[in-house]
Amino acid sequence: MNKNKLLNYKLKMKRAILLSAYTTLLIAQSGKQNTNDFNKIETTNEDLNNFDNQMDIIKENNRSVTAGFLADINDYLTPTNVEIIKNEIENVKSSNANALTEDEILAMDNLELSHAVYNDPTILPKYGYYYDISMPEYAQDYVRMLCFKTGVPYKAVFAILEQESHFQTGIISSTDDYGAPQINKYWFGDIWLSRGWSDSQIQNEWIPSLDMMFYILVNDINYYNYNASYFRYDNIIGYYHQHINWRNANDGVEYVELVLPKLDHYPELTDEEYEEILSDQSLTLQKSLNYE
Repeated sequence: MNKNKLLNYKLKMKRAILLSAYTTLLIAQSGKQNTNDFNKIETTNEDLNNFDNQMDIIKENNRSVTAGFLADINDYLTPTNVEIIKNEIENVKSSNANALTEDEILAMDNLELSHAVYNDPTILPKYGYYYDISMPEYAQDYVRMLCFKTGVPYKAVFAILEQESHFQTGIISSTDDYGAPQINKYWFGDIWLSRGWSDSQIQNEWIPSLDMMFYILVNDINYYNYNASYFRYDNIIGYYHQHINWRNANDGVEYVELVLPKLDHYPELTDEEYEEILSDQSLTLQKSLNYE
């Protein structure tokens, strides 16, 4: 998916899904799914501020349905269920309320951005799709944000992290490599101190260690004059492990050969796949409302 479209896409999509979700709750028992009702609600209530009015519209649009079905609607709309839905909508509205915009992200340099997110995690945009790995959602959001900003391919970031530590923080290797990205202290210790991070932060925390990882990867991208649409994974991975001479060292070549297959573990989503995932989330919402 285009990174510009991915930014804040979850919030936009889930708003529409929440609207269609409570429509589904009302009409699914009849076996009817009126697409026109869905579209009408999604296009006329993007701001989600007219919930009570929408309940009246749904009922009015379904006057032709049997009296029994209308009774089912009224049975479902208990004060408790209505309050749950309202709260879900408000939670979605507020989840990205403080998030940085694309323009703000692009205007800040990477170090400023990393410290800003570290000091206030609520400004981190929530991208909405997360791999089933031992890496918290906020750290995956942070990776996607910096990939959007820098042009570093996110598959390379996740594949390298899998190879280096299987997404485990808190480790120091026998060769003095720190944290989940295994940043070597001899080569980069002075640099991470100059960027405002301590040894302990690089070892144990996601944002500082990922900031250093991107420091290396951005130098990689700049060296090869790559961008978001033109790059070679082997050079990016080899540079990360052993700088520009990786092809001349057996362990450099072996490292690239180990990491390249891991790229397939992190597929990029099409728009349709992303929408399907979010639709599955709407089913989860329905289940959470105890609707059969």
